[in-house]
Amino acid sequence: MLRKAFFIFLFAYVFFIFTNCTYYVICFYIPKVCCVRFYYLRDSNDGTSYSDGHERYMQEKKMKQLKMKSENKVVKQLRITPRIGTNDLLIKINSAKQFLLRRHRVKFILTLKGREYTNVDNVKKIFAKISEELKSYGNSETMRQNGNVVSQLFNLKAKRKNES
Repeated sequence: MLRKAFFIFLFAYVFFIFTNCTYYVICFYIPKVCCVRFYYLRDSNDGTSYSDGHERYMQEKKMKQLKMKSENKVVKQLRITPRIGTNDLLIKINSAKQFLLRRHRVKFILTLKGREYTNVDNVKKIFAKISEELKSYGNSETMRQNGNVVSQLFNLKAKRKNES
């Protein structure tokens, strides 16, 4: 241990920084120029000293809370066809409700094949039923058509401040 400490101080520049009655020791190692280490000798506020592990724990805890508060950008896709049955559509709607409750975004994708491309009224009825069922869970964006693919995106409704 003594040999290691002697080796560190032999090949290191040690600086002491005094700010707000807190002492920091910064070691710059010559063999590893990019290696910088900070050591807390005493905390400034209440006189107690914390280890680097406690500081790292508090920083990870703050990052975890920020991550939980941030909006999740995962988009779940549900594929349907214009010939979908009513019960199958209800199953897709129920799974979309579960995704919205888990704070995911839901995208319904309806693909048109052959003659289905000409019958757009049926597609509008399907998306009207979907948006009617999901009205209490999320906000819907406008229906988009890109070639033979029609899609609609649903986001979770934002909570009001008076709601808990």
